[in-house]
Amino acid sequence: MIFDRITQVVREAHARILNDAPRHPGLLAVALIDIDGFKQINDVHGHAAGDHTIMVVGHRLRDAYPRRATVARIGGDEFAVFWPRVDSTGLMHAMSEDALDAIREPFAFEGVMLQVNASIGYSICLTEDGEGLLVQADTAMYHVKHGAKNGVARYRPSMQTPERRSGNRPLLS
Repeated sequence: MIFDRITQVVREAHARILNDAPRHPGLLAVALIDIDGFKQINDVHGHAAGDHTIMVVGHRLRDAYPRRATVARIGGDEFAVFWPRVDSTGLMHAMSEDALDAIREPFAFEGVMLQVNASIGYSICLTEDGEGLLVQADTAMYHVKHGAKNGVARYRPSMQTPERRSGNRPLLS
C-alpha cells in the first residue's frame, strides 16, 4: 500500500478495494469527505497550515471509523472511507456523524486555533458494483456541499441530477 506523505493514511487504495469488493459478500460502504473551509486556511495561514489541517483531518478520520475500514486521501482536501462488510446502514451514518464531530474540533497550528468543517456523502450496497457505489457517494457528498455544507448524507436516487449523471467530474483519477 502507498501512504500519503502528509496524513499517513492510505493513498490510492480505491482501485484495489473496488476491484476486490465482489469477492467479499455483504454490504460495502463508501464515504467521500470534502473539507469545508480548507482554501481559506491555505490562503490566510499558508500551505504549512493547510498541510497540518490535512494531517489532522486524516488522523481524525482514521480514529473515527473501525479498523477494518480503510481511510484514503484521494486528492487535495478530499478523503474516502471504504468499509467492507459494514454491519448496518445506521452504523455507517453514526460513524460518519462522529467523524464530522471530530473534524469540527478546533486544533492548534503555530499558536493559532484553526477549525474546519466537512461535507460527507456515503452510499451502501451489496458489493457487486463498487464503481457505482463510488458515484453514489460522490453525489451524496455534493448534495451536502451544495446545500448547507457541514453535514452527512446517505445517497438517495432523488439526489441524481443531470449534472451528476453526466460524469463531468472525474472520480478518483
